[in-house]
Amino acid sequence: MIDNNIKLLEFGIFSKSSAGNYREKDSTSPVGYYLRTDYVDLIQETTKVFARIGVIFGIKYFIGDRENGPDHYACQLSHPPLTNPSDGSSFDRIVEVKSGMAGEISFDFFEFEYEWEMQEGIWCFEIIADDTSILKKNFTIITPDETKRGPR
Repeated sequence: MIDNNIKLLEFGIFSKSSAGNYREKDSTSPVGYYLRTDYVDLIQETTKVFARIGVIFGIKYFIGDRENGPDHYACQLSHPPLTNPSDGSSFDRIVEVKSGMAGEISFDFFEFEYEWEMQEGIWCFEIIADDTSILKKNFTIITPDETKRGPR
């Protein structure tokens, strides 16, 4: 049995560090890759996010410790159904399995890259270890027409 000691450190709208930004190819991702960065900085603590291209939201947390924390866990992001126009695939969650992160500060985020991703509703980050949900954080995504035009 693992120590499910997990602490939510920050949540809301973030910016990515200026270094270490790239797309990591991964067939388990609905878009074929995961966005990576070395670090994220909290811009605003909030659970209400106005969708716009380039907006990044998510959670930063500390999970367990090296000796008692989980060897593997998953971050699941559940959201309203999205349909990728490039291949017609639809999905309502993204699951990323992580290893060797116990005892470290971790973060999970979503960045709106495409208009088709900007769907209004509840988006939920959930950390799952040993088939048990150990952390959940909901965000309300709002998509007024003017937010879909992208940054000005």
